[in-house]
Amino acid sequence: MAIKGVASPQWYPIEGEGTTASPYTYGGRVILGAAVKVDDAPNIAKGELWGDNRKVETESELTSSALTVETTDITDTAASALYGVDVTNGTVTYSIDDAAPYGGFAFIENKKRGGKVYYKGYFYPYAQATIGNRSRSSRNGSVTFQTRTTAFECLADDNGAVWLESTELDSKDDAQAWIDARVAESPAVPGEE
Repeated sequence: MAIKGVASPQWYPIEGEGTTASPYTYGGRVILGAAVKVDDAPNIAKGELWGDNRKVETESELTSSALTVETTDITDTAASALYGVDVTNGTVTYSIDDAAPYGGFAFIENKKRGGKVYYKGYFYPYAQATIGNRSRSSRNGSVTFQTRTTAFECLADDNGAVWLESTELDSKDDAQAWIDARVAESPAVPGEE
């Protein structure tokens, strides 16, 4: 299987408590921008017990996962939803008192296996965004595009177990429908699709 690409990075702010099966209710989808790259680095805590001069027990468990999401752009509306910044009359204000909300993060990966293309939906049910590094440079003798990076810390949900769900389907629309079902999808934020 070869990974061919990534698309549709999307954020669903948590609006309240859900049910035992799904501990959250999510707000409407916020599109981050076109996906350039998604890196997922699980953080694993490890422990060892030694006795009689040998290792007798080991334990490993996931503590969180660090996602780095690179997109072509992040609109002011998306920045407000992700980072908790204020957007008033077209002016974005970043404050030390901003509180980034928790939410669900999803994206779609496309793969090719045996000549057939598949689409895999990924959903992290409990995540929090952090503003990524920004870089800007002057125009020069060639065209250079610059992108936006957002870091997410993904944790286990309030049921204490699920930090990631994924499934492989035959079409991008099917993968999006699967994501929509995970969040009991509300309409997308106007102007963000």
